Amino acid sequence: MSSTYKYKVLIGGVKKLDDIPFLQNSEFEKHDFFHIGISIKPIECMTNNGDSYLFIFWSLNKEERFEFMASSFCYGARGALLCLDRSDSKSLEDVVYWIETIKSLMKKIPIIILIYQSNFKQNEVNEKEIDELLNRNDINDYFTISSGQFINKKEKRDFYKFLILKLNYELVNNITDFSLIFPTEEKEFKKFTEIYSTCPICKNKNHIHTLKEFYFSKEPDLLKLRENFIEIQKKTQKLLNLYQNNIKFGILCCSCYKKYYKKKRSF
Repeated sequence: MSSTYKYKVLIGGVKKLDDIPFLQNSEFEKHDFFHIGISIKPIECMTNNGDSYLFIFWSLNKEERFEFMASSFCYGARGALLCLDRSDSKSLEDVVYWIETIKSLMKKIPIIILIYQSNFKQNEVNEKEIDELLNRNDINDYFTISSGQFINKKEKRDFYKFLILKLNYELVNNITDFSLIFPTEEKEFKKFTEIYSTCPICKNKNHIHTLKEFYFSKEPDLLKLRENFIEIQKKTQKLLNLYQNNIKFGILCCSCYKKYYKKKRSF
């Protein structure tokens, strides 16, 4: 049976979340609260067995005027991701600051160092300094990406796989061969959401979460229903183009579903 996980993850060492490539392409609207000391961005991925992981990244501002809020911002975090840019020696100082801060506030959460290089022509942090940082602070978890600007799909999947294995304490050791997808990056799902973005009756917007639950469900009944639904949609597309004012075809929103059906199925 598939499960849903929501993890709050602290981020330190970057001024803007978009500086890190695996935090791009979110289906959610970006909310910037950096003027009060944080910037928040959620990213979702799904495993091949239907499990959903929603990572809510909280990027923290180290300015002195926000220090009194640090304990509140850290509350409830599952882990911390600290970004170390080889191209900037100051980045090493920032990571040390965040390690000390997080350890003083959150005793038991895992700290992961993300190592990247934003400028390949500039190398200000060497391997010895990184090793000393890890050993001195007793940190075993780190992940290296090829660039601070662009990464390929495999590298992105590998990173989130790594993150899941570090943050999901319930996973048993033999579950290491799972694969990942990012729903909003799947072309076929994008087409699906564009076609069925509005309710055919009331014309209100359908929730993307509901469409996603239906489209990616692993339940046999829903899988069969989705296949039939997509097949019917393909066959009726020509009719819809000719008789779009007379034929209503689509997915009902929650309100219309409740209105026209006595029982509401929970996907």
